[in-house]
Amino acid sequence: MSLDLKSVHHLCFGVGGSNGWIFVGIMTALEQEFRCHKLSLYAQLEGASGASVGSLFALAAVTNYAAIEFREFLKRCTLRYKHRMIFNVLDLPRHKGVMRMDVLQEMVEDMLCAKFGCENRGMTMRDLHERTNKELIILTHNLSYE
Repeated sequence: MSLDLKSVHHLCFGVGGSNGWIFVGIMTALEQEFRCHKLSLYAQLEGASGASVGSLFALAAVTNYAAIEFREFLKRCTLRYKHRMIFNVLDLPRHKGVMRMDVLQEMVEDMLCAKFGCENRGMTMRDLHERTNKELIILTHNLSYE
């Protein structure tokens, strides 16, 4: 069975915590496959969705981050935020995940700043849709006991 690449219009990225970084490899492979067929993944992409770490990859896809570009962004973020990550599994429920929410917010702002200029900090989902004409669906969950 082969996949008709022209039929790919949406991508969905799941959860995975630190294992979610495998999506960089998946995006690299997709980009290469599309290039081999003289197609552009991002040009035909209409939207992306993601949960947890997958939400960062969905945002990267709708803002046209190339896989190598996003990998470099993630490397910089790892160095910048490593002292603010949660590595003790017993702390995950209290902190609601591997990444503190303030770190995730700063990463999203940095991603949007790099693509649309820093004067656009505070961009809403509506603003993003108007800029990209692509759908972004983010799935969240709350790990608190409250």
